[in-house]
Amino acid sequence: MSVLCQSCGAGGIYSFDWEQARSSPYPQMRRDVSVFVRPREMRCGKLYECVSCGQPWYLYGEPAVMNIVPRQRLALLEKWNGRPIILQQGHMDQLLAIGQTPPYPYGIFRHCQETPCSVSTADGEQIDLAVVTMQRHAPFEQWREYRLGSEIATVRPSPHALPLAVRIASSRAEEVRMGFSPTLIDLPGGEWLALKGRASFLVWPGCESSEVTVSGREADWSDPPPVYDEPKAVYFVTDPAERAAV
Repeated sequence: MSVLCQSCGAGGIYSFDWEQARSSPYPQMRRDVSVFVRPREMRCGKLYECVSCGQPWYLYGEPAVMNIVPRQRLALLEKWNGRPIILQQGHMDQLLAIGQTPPYPYGIFRHCQETPCSVSTADGEQIDLAVVTMQRHAPFEQWREYRLGSEIATVRPSPHALPLAVRIASSRAEEVRMGFSPTLIDLPGGEWLALKGRASFLVWPGCESSEVTVSGREADWSDPPPVYDEPKAVYFVTDPAERAAV
């Protein structure tokens, strides 16, 4: 992808290590961070913009990482920043009963507490592929469909959520090649599949996701089972559990 802004790199760069950019001994790792101006404190992290193109960027984490923010995501960030998003205790109890999918071991998501569920919104919308994500950082990631947890009216188990044992196994799967950490699962009809990585949901014809189990079979990767792409979910972002009302 070609770089659209010569100052901040928007169009070709999505994130970078802030401290390396400022002070790395290697010239190829350094960047002119003075192009990021008008810093604004958010509830967590800081929001900047490029001095040349106005592209918003979000600085967060330890070590701090600068992340591009899609312009169409700014309105959601402003709503998220307006006030804490606290789940009702009844919602918390439901999520605890469902069980959290263990977090990613790397990157910003390693601090997230994410639980697959079915959500009914205050407007009456029913979403069976929903994830409540308790996180400190702003919902900036463009590859996720985010909504605010303040929209939640009810939380129930999702008919498509994988059993907790399968979700735990998928979070611990070892990488066999770059970006592919398979977990082999058995379907109740005798079929088997390979999950691509950490997974929470399965939508498969004639299959109840609750009946899926971790397979004891060994895969021959020269002739592997079908690889399953998890369906897209809607992520309802809330503040971390320790901030929730008791």
